[in-house]
Amino acid sequence: PEREERLAYRRQAYETRRENEQQAREAKELEARRKEEAVAAFLRQVEESMGVTRDADRLVGNTNASAARAEETEAQQRAARVAAKHARGQPVAGFSDQQLHNDPRTRIAAALAAAGIDRTDYARSMISAMGRVSAAARMSEANPFAVK
Repeated sequence: PEREERLAYRRQAYETRRENEQQAREAKELEARRKEEAVAAFLRQVEESMGVTRDADRLVGNTNASAARAEETEAQQRAARVAAKHARGQPVAGFSDQQLHNDPRTRIAAALAAAGIDRTDYARSMISAMGRVSAAARMSEANPFAVK
């Protein structure tokens, strides 16, 4: 009998504690929601009174000037690396601008992109089917159809 009374008391105490914890959690969540709603209402009021809108991407994104500076810096670093390789007599990996412009695949890919169909299956199959261009088909000074 005494053991059962202790067990019943402990169960009751446990249940009471769990209910209190649950109520505290719910109260905390309710308070957090109220704060969020108050902040959102305040921001809406500010937006309406000032005639502005929130733009999170603009807030954390690059400005036009900083983006241009980053691109310029990147291009300068790339050019410096290429110049350093040339100075050391190492071959530079990749293609020159002239080589790229003379490749018909590049011009066809640019034309497909300008037409807006460069990401279609047709365009991919067309470019991959071209394969390597023979020496006779490459642009050269002797080719009368060369684009300058």
